[in-house]
Amino acid sequence: MTIGTVGPARNEPDRLRSLQDEAEQLLTDHRADEASVPLRELAGRQPGDARTWLRLAAALLAGNGGAAADAEARDAAERAVALDPSSAIGYRMLSEAALRMGDRDAALDTMRAAVSAAPDSWVTHLDLAAALIERPGGGREAWQLAKRAASIAPERAEPHVLLGDLALRAGDMDKAAAGYADALDRAPGDVMVTRKLAELHHRLDGGPAAALRSGAPAPDPAMAPSDPWAQSATPDAFPASEAWPADTAMQQSGTAHAAGATPPRGAPEPDETTGRRPVRVLANCVSVLSILAAAVAGMLLALAPAPLTGWYRVVAGVAGAALVVVAVLLLAGSAPGWRQTAGGTRFALVVGTGCAVLAALSAPLDALAGSSPALIGTAGVGVFGCLVAHLVARAVVREERRRARPTGRHNRAG
Repeated sequence: MTIGTVGPARNEPDRLRSLQDEAEQLLTDHRADEASVPLRELAGRQPGDARTWLRLAAALLAGNGGAAADAEARDAAERAVALDPSSAIGYRMLSEAALRMGDRDAALDTMRAAVSAAPDSWVTHLDLAAALIERPGGGREAWQLAKRAASIAPERAEPHVLLGDLALRAGDMDKAAAGYADALDRAPGDVMVTRKLAELHHRLDGGPAAALRSGAPAPDPAMAPSDPWAQSATPDAFPASEAWPADTAMQQSGTAHAAGATPPRGAPEPDETTGRRPVRVLANCVSVLSILAAAVAGMLLALAPAPLTGWYRVVAGVAGAALVVVAVLLLAGSAPGWRQTAGGTRFALVVGTGCAVLAALSAPLDALAGSSPALIGTAGVGVFGCLVAHLVARAVVREERRRARPTGRHNRAG
């Protein structure tokens, strides 16, 4: 009897792997309806695996099974959420199923639960904002949620697109242009954002500002004259295994973004300088490293004894090691800024970074060599690198302020 039960038990892992491979292949081939068959068997064989229930719900929602598949997807998503209450993607599946079945209130409740389950996820905040802008009195909360999404993921374009759409619906052309400009900085060349910004400029060139607002809804009286969502950014909370593609949230909920919502008229202006924040951070880090290297060179020059002593060599070695550590931390942390640099800005930052690194490496070596003129030259190189990087940072700020308010002149002219 023992031998008779060993075979099936031993084959169970192989069967599970076979079902998983089959489902993956079918989903890759965009055959979601067929993929639900092995996923059902998988869910039956491992009912305690929340991820399997999520995959089943996703396949059912992606297929063409109609109302019956939507109901089954809702049940599968409910099982996933019961097994893993912290899974925001489970709530998103559940809300999608509720929307398919026409239960908008249930969908909204699950979107709120998704925000609670993953408070640091920009995707869940954007989903809820898109749902709220179609509801009476939901404009204020939608605006706050979009601002929160932008603060959570400052590198993403989608929250700024929604902020631009909300402002455009309210007739606030300056804020709309700022939102689209910020989005375009984060997604250079994006066709949709470029078209939105071009259409906005075309409308602004076409007539008085009052006429531009004729198609916008009246301001929502529920909007508050404050924006409490200005908080520091934190990473997206979705694990890599559950992360949706970058444009999924916008494709699924973006159709609602243009439906009326109103940004707070008295809220602070959007930060005009966030569009190229990585470049500013890079320039500031280079500036700090340069001036720090110059200061260390000056310190070693002032402390240098006539004949070099042992303690002076120790101080120079410790200072050099500290400079190397600081340089690695600053340059590695600000490395994303290079992706947004080009032309003169990139050349200037290359020069500034070269000066900073050269000064950081040369200062302790010059001190150990006992060369006062070399230390003076190293300090000068560090000061020059700091000046170059500082000028780049100031130029980026001025450019962002010009681009963030491209419509003010048009409005005044109208």
